[in-house]
Amino acid sequence: MKSGFVKLYRRFLKNTLFKNARYVQLWIYLLLRAAYKDSEILWNSKIIGLKAGQFITGRKRISIETGIPEATTEDMLNLLERQHQIRQQKTNKYRIISIQNWHKYQNEEENPTAKPTTQQQQGDTNKNYIKKESREFSLFSEWLTRLIRERLDITPFLNRKDEGAFWEFRKTYSLEDCKDLVRFYFNSSLGNKFWSLATILQPVIVNRWLREKAKANNDYE
Repeated sequence: MKSGFVKLYRRFLKNTLFKNARYVQLWIYLLLRAAYKDSEILWNSKIIGLKAGQFITGRKRISIETGIPEATTEDMLNLLERQHQIRQQKTNKYRIISIQNWHKYQNEEENPTAKPTTQQQQGDTNKNYIKKESREFSLFSEWLTRLIRERLDITPFLNRKDEGAFWEFRKTYSLEDCKDLVRFYFNSSLGNKFWSLATILQPVIVNRWLREKAKANNDYE
């Protein structure tokens, strides 16, 4: 897209990533590069169809056009994907990046005077619930990233298995319990560089954490 405009909502100011200039730069770059309507492009003698909100690129190209180092670019794209801001379809030659909810925020006209139907209200309620869950896991991921960087000097990457284990744990315990369990794991002899969140949240580890909590409570009585 070489002309026109994209919408940038004020709610972006409240996003935790807004304070990081590189994330702001990358996010605006992704919006500007995305196709505004369905289209086809010729890529290495092959016609590739793109939907609105998608574009074809590579980590190296993004790095060249933004000035952000390749390794940093990859980390940032993965975080945006975990936050459900984008999706990535990768091959060994290119990747297609899709902006999530493109049609909702870029193509559809908002009518603040229109009265929502009951079905729309229910849909908004469900969307808000899903958004709240996504927000909670994103904030937890950021907290865990800081912790792992301090403890192991590495950047963790959480996958769908880790997220599934997180929500299974949250059915019974609070978010603070989850953080407490992670701290317990790394403060004990269990913690090592071969960890994963799904491993930490296994019943055997959870039971050991519960026993230690009960023991600590008894010591204070």
